[in-house]
Amino acid sequence: MHPMMKQWRGKILDQKKTQTWLLLVILVGSLISFTSLPYAPEFSIYNSNWNGTSQLRLGLQIEFGLTSSRILISPIILNSDVDYPTIVIIGSERKYTNVELSAYSKYVRQGGHLVIFEDYGPARRIAQQMGIQFIRGMIRETQESFYINRPSQILIQDIFGSYLLGIKISPLIGSEVVGLLDLLGMEEGITVPILVSFNSSFADLNNNKKMDAGDIATCCGFPVGLHKRLENGTITVIGDSAIPLNVYANIPVTFVKSDGSESTFIASNIL
Repeated sequence: MHPMMKQWRGKILDQKKTQTWLLLVILVGSLISFTSLPYAPEFSIYNSNWNGTSQLRLGLQIEFGLTSSRILISPIILNSDVDYPTIVIIGSERKYTNVELSAYSKYVRQGGHLVIFEDYGPARRIAQQMGIQFIRGMIRETQESFYINRPSQILIQDIFGSYLLGIKISPLIGSEVVGLLDLLGMEEGITVPILVSFNSSFADLNNNKKMDAGDIATCCGFPVGLHKRLENGTITVIGDSAIPLNVYANIPVTFVKSDGSESTFIASNIL
């Protein structure tokens, strides 16, 4: 194991509770600042309501001592070496020009770290131009009664923490989750899945909210979070813009077990 990984692993094991979004910081290495770039006001890191991401900002500051700020600038003037070592885009609502898309690619390849939380918004184009594709259709559960109080949402497994770091992490809860694909990058060993849906999920290609002949299911779920190394930088894409919202900091999930009984646990995407 890389020495830096050992150092971070020891730090995490000392914590009582670790969430996947914190592990994303580990993926991009030791950073000085953590900059958020949301264009939709409801995703602001200064918004403490249910649709804000203030808990994300506070968690990064408390747990890792990382500073964060909200910036609204053109990616054309980004300086990955000095100004913004990490940029996070959460649920962007603005369209990107071809010049801006090229600027993001240059930012990553020259050493910047880009994290994107996106499902159906325009930030897809940023990921796609770096080889990460979005699977058509929403990821849903095959069992209609699996979540009796939140049927439109699914649970997501954290591969990075569970398998690479050996840490048991509670599942995240996702909303309007889409699958991700980068076959070439995975074949070359530069792209690794960090989040996957459960094996009871399926890709609802015809969007009729039920599993039928027009849909796809796999034996081990779908990648919904990918981390890719591009030259000197990295891009991490999560196929759900809602994961870092404050509303998912502490939420009960109830599902029906095979014997018909109900079971409830608390899902927490953020600290």
